[in-house]
Amino acid sequence: MYNKIINRIGMKCMKKTQYHQMLDDMTNRIMEGTWGKGEKIPILPELASEYNVSVSTAREVLKVLESRRYITIQQGRGTFVSSELPDEEKSVPASSVFELLKLIEFRMMIEPTYAETAAKLAYQNEIDAISDSATRMSELVESNSPTIDEDLKFHLLIAYATHNDHAIHLYENLQPQLTRGRAQLRQGRAHTNIYGMKERAADYHLLIAAAIKERDGVKAAEYMKGHMAVSYELALYELTSDPPKKFTSNKKFFNEPI
Repeated sequence: MYNKIINRIGMKCMKKTQYHQMLDDMTNRIMEGTWGKGEKIPILPELASEYNVSVSTAREVLKVLESRRYITIQQGRGTFVSSELPDEEKSVPASSVFELLKLIEFRMMIEPTYAETAAKLAYQNEIDAISDSATRMSELVESNSPTIDEDLKFHLLIAYATHNDHAIHLYENLQPQLTRGRAQLRQGRAHTNIYGMKERAADYHLLIAAAIKERDGVKAAEYMKGHMAVSYELALYELTSDPPKKFTSNKKFFNEPI
């Protein structure tokens, strides 16, 4: 009897610990911008599986997040990050934005070359993986889902396709800074996907992937430069409040020269 009581108490404590861990982690993912404002978060069974908790525990966590105004639960549509978050900073510190601009400038120096080299040297399975990632990115944007992980994956796949150990090692070492930079932008004005910038980035991924598939290094480099310019515009907007150029039509974008 004593052992049963001890086990029951232990299970309750474990459930409470898992509950708070899930609550804290989901709160951090929202505030850090991993899940952006207005974006749809994973469905209940997926969250329960990811955090190794029961569906009822996951549901309790969502109810708390909703009561704290981090999310909105829309019947029949899903669960979305709130458009206004509690206790959020309205903008990113200027020093952080300057650091991010320097990082993007460095990427503008190296990533077009990565793309051009990948177009020449990538194996077929690497080309397929790059194309699949570009398609997945578009699907995530279409469903208003988080795109950070897929975006990082796409660029890392291109680095791997250069088959240059130094280039790969350099880009792998940049991953923490790239993740932090994206999260910083998503904490401020850029968090709201102003002027369809996520759609524009996703379309550049498709263009870059198509150029690599066609073994056209010149176009791959050109599209990568354009892609980096979009990131630079976004960072400048956070610093100066000067909005990036409005972008509205994917079809128009694909028909226009870059």
